[in-house]
Amino acid sequence: MTRTPAVYDIVSQTTVTGPEFNFSEITLLVADGTHAFRKMVTRVLARFGFAAVHEAVDGHEALDALRHHHIDIVMTEWQLAHVSGYHLIQRLRHDPALFDPERRVIMLTGLTEKARVVAARDAGVDGFLRKPVSPDTLFKRIVGVIEHPVGLANLEAASKAGSPSASKAN
Repeated sequence: MTRTPAVYDIVSQTTVTGPEFNFSEITLLVADGTHAFRKMVTRVLARFGFAAVHEAVDGHEALDALRHHHIDIVMTEWQLAHVSGYHLIQRLRHDPALFDPERRVIMLTGLTEKARVVAARDAGVDGFLRKPVSPDTLFKRIVGVIEHPVGLANLEAASKAGSPSASKAN
């Protein structure tokens, strides 16, 4: 497989320092329609030592992976074909067949308008990252959502407040 120089350089420079964290029993799903970005993130995550990293090119593939694999952390782009990342998060948080209170969700997107960030928060994300993202930032956000999950608390607060942010962000 041929790698672009930019992807190769980012992956080969993945030297995150900080506290030791054992990811060997954690599985992830990376849902992103951009092949090069998805592969780069997957390689970085593999270097972090995750047990398994599943990939999805669109929302349907993401839902299929969630139905067939145990996934601890979902990283999704907002703009996915068929089922958007935002709607994927809603399904994860509301569909009894997909709901897992221990699952963490990170929105990883270039779409960072305030309305989208608020909508993602209110939908139940545990973390939000703006593309492009460095390996160090990715590592820190993953550790942050594992140690301090906020998605379900945000979802509960938004539903109590009757947040209209979701309709504004779509």
